Order: sequence, then C-alpha cells, then structure tokens
Amino acid sequence: MVNNPLNILLLSPYLPAIDTSACSRKVYDHIQLLHQRGHRIYLISFCSEHDKKRINAIGPCCAQLHLVYIRDYSRYPYKSSSFKKKIESICKNQDIDILQCEKAYMSRYMPKDINVASILIEHEVLSVSLSERARLENNFIKRFILFARKIKKHLEEKRWYRKFNRIIVFSENDKEFIRKLYNIDHAEVIPLGINLKNYPLQDAKEKPYDLIFVGNFSHHPNTDAISYFCKEILPLIKNKLPKISLTIIGSNAPASIYKLGKFNKNILVTGYVDNVLEGYSKSKVFIAPIRYGTGMRFKILEALASRVPVVTTSIGARGIIFKENIKIADTEKEFADTVIDLLDNPDRCSILAEDGRKVIEKYYNCDTLLDRYEDIYNGLLKINTEKIT
Repeated sequence: MVNNPLNILLLSPYLPAIDTSACSRKVYDHIQLLHQRGHRIYLISFCSEHDKKRINAIGPCCAQLHLVYIRDYSRYPYKSSSFKKKIESICKNQDIDILQCEKAYMSRYMPKDINVASILIEHEVLSVSLSERARLENNFIKRFILFARKIKKHLEEKRWYRKFNRIIVFSENDKEFIRKLYNIDHAEVIPLGINLKNYPLQDAKEKPYDLIFVGNFSHHPNTDAISYFCKEILPLIKNKLPKISLTIIGSNAPASIYKLGKFNKNILVTGYVDNVLEGYSKSKVFIAPIRYGTGMRFKILEALASRVPVVTTSIGARGIIFKENIKIADTEKEFADTVIDLLDNPDRCSILAEDGRKVIEKYYNCDTLLDRYEDIYNGLLKINTEKIT
C-alpha cells in the first residue's frame, strides 16, 4: 500500500455517479475510497446535460473537478483540445504522481508527451465484444458492418494499449485476450468490487417479482440478453410456470423493450429507478442471459450483494471467481430448467443467496480491492524514481 497521499489525475468518459451506468458507479466508488484514504483526486470527465444534477455528489471527493460538457454519451468528440489542455495544465501545476484512464478510447484525448506513470482501466475489450456480437448476427450486411467495426477497434486498441505503463482488467479472460491479440504482458486482473456500505442486508416481507433483470440499455449486450430471454427462454419456463413474472429495470430502454411489457401483463418494464436495491429485495431470482461481451457484470455483483440467487451464462460469469455460488446455463433449455428448479425450491434459493453475499464480502469488497490498486501505484512510482535517479 502507498503510505503517503498521492496526486492522481483520473480521466473518465462519464460523470462518476451511483445511479447511472456500471462504469460511472465503479469510478464513483473508486474516487470516494481514494479520497477517504487521503489521496488527492484531480478528475477530468465528460458530463452529459442530463448528469449536471449529479455533479454535487462527486465534487467534494475531488481536489479539482474539470468537466467537458456534451449533449449525451452516445457520441463523443473525435478530438477535444480542451481535454488535452486540462491534462497538460494539471500535470504541470499539480505534481501528478499517477494518471489513471478509465476505458481505452479516452486515451485519444491524452497529450503525447507526459512524464507521468499511467494506468489504463479497461472495462471491456471492445474488439472482442464486437466479434462475438457479429457471430450472433444473422443479417449478412449487419454482420459485415460489425466485423468492419471490430477490425477498426482492433487497430485502435493496438495503438491505445501501448500508451500505458500498466493495464488493469476485470477478468482473466480479458487479460488473455490482450496478451494474445496485442502481445502485451503488463495487464493485471483486479475484479470489479462492491461498496458494501451501499448494500445493507435487507429482506422484503414479500417477493412479488419472480425474476428480475437489471441493466443500462445503452449497453447493447443488455438489450440483446433480455430480448433473447423473452423470445427463446421465457416460453419454456411458462410451459411449467404459466404465471411467471419478470421485472426489467434499467435506463435508456428502446421501444422494443417496452413492447415486451405492453404485450405481456406479467412483464413489468420500469425504465430508470432511483433505488434499484428495492427491486432486488423484492425478487426471487436474478437473470443475466448474456450472450456476448467482455469485462464483468456489475449487476451480478449487486444481485449477490443483495442476496438474490443468480442464473447467468458462461459469458455472463466472466470475472466471477467462485462460480459455484451462481448458476450457469448456456442453452435455452438449461437456462429455463435452472430457473424453474430455483423457483420450485425456495430453500435452495436461500442457501445460494446467503453464500453469494459471503463471497462478495470476502472477495469483491472494493475497499479491500483498493489495496491492490495502491500496490500498483507504489510499484509504478518506484520504477519512475529509479529511472530518474
């Protein structure tokens, strides 16, 4: 661990917040815990018009907060001179020890020559995700477009990854992807974590929701997952449990997702909710039928922390160390049978739920995981010091 407070310049694609995307939540928790340990955080972040109301929550945790406003997060400027100038100014005037960049595409805004130890936190290896998505696409033209995007992203990642002294990923899968695709051996695995202070143990007297799905629908794997579930898996479950209910929670849901609830009275599509924990507490089983995508699923950690048993796929389980504490099913029938089995056996659900919470407490507590970040900071500072002397 680092004994002395550090000056950390952190670059974020989204305003860090607790109630938006998983990326925003991860960065928010990280900054908050670093601040509590005495480190000084200089945050440069894009901020959408919609997120302006959340600025006051993260501001007190930062020594300086610099925001570049954009209309929304669907499209970023190709170049941002203001972003680069702020990075240069802060590095020059604030004696920055560590530059930490969240997501590789943010490196396009970094100046070329900055003599500061740099870390990339890669949330998702997008070239791999695009390749996996293309294989699921039946339309030839759409598949071709996805593979073209994959090639472009591969070339970008090859250039971006080599800018950093260290790369941190959330799963061994992503570490291996980066090693094989880019011949990079300095990637390290630190899984996503949960700030358990925000997930107190609670029990609802009743659990009116049989199944729950949570996800930000601006992230396409979430839209694909729940659409696939409702089309291919839910009918199999209804053959055994005709009154099965499903609650879908998440912002930015497209019209196709709202239609699921419009034509099925047992499907509730809530859109954005202020307190997702209430949804977890009222649910019997959490589903994550993810078919493609790298990184980790924060929503699975949330469900486990909330003591809700999880059914997911092998892809959805990427980054989960103790997979015996979740149920993994990779075919439609396996997934349906697993859900039915859990709903038919409440005692089995309870055991799975309790064990899941214990795993989160022991292995995915972000306060404990921060020690590993500080070890990396310390190692980079030592290397830089040796180079200077």
